[in-house]
Amino acid sequence: MIMVRKTVHTFRWFLTLVMLLSFTALGDAQTESRTGPRGQPKKTISMDFDQVDIKVFIKFISELTGKNFVVDDKVRGKVTVLSPSKISVEEAYKVFESVLEVHGFTTVPAGKVIKVVPSVEARQKSVELRKAPEFIPRPDDRIITQ
Repeated sequence: MIMVRKTVHTFRWFLTLVMLLSFTALGDAQTESRTGPRGQPKKTISMDFDQVDIKVFIKFISELTGKNFVVDDKVRGKVTVLSPSKISVEEAYKVFESVLEVHGFTTVPAGKVIKVVPSVEARQKSVELRKAPEFIPRPDDRIITQ
């Protein structure tokens, strides 16, 4: 009888250990899905701005992405961005472009900087159309639509 109890006790410990290892493996799988292309953790942020000057918002995006911006003097206004959940840096940049569009502004790549200008002015300059597979950013002042 004592031998049976020891066997049952050992079996319970074994099952407990297997279950713990299974849960640990599931936790690792969830962590992997939150990593970037090289196994590095993906940086996520929350963006909540209430009536913030647009130039402050541009500075925030510049510091977040490491991109350099030249802002036209005509770029003015207040922006509100409400993001209840965390988003990636790439998604934050897309939100930034959407905010600019809503306020009548756009970005124009110009070498190592990105110009922030009124959309009307950008449309008046040269516009280059390229299909997605041929898309290679060029270091000049052009608006590229795809």
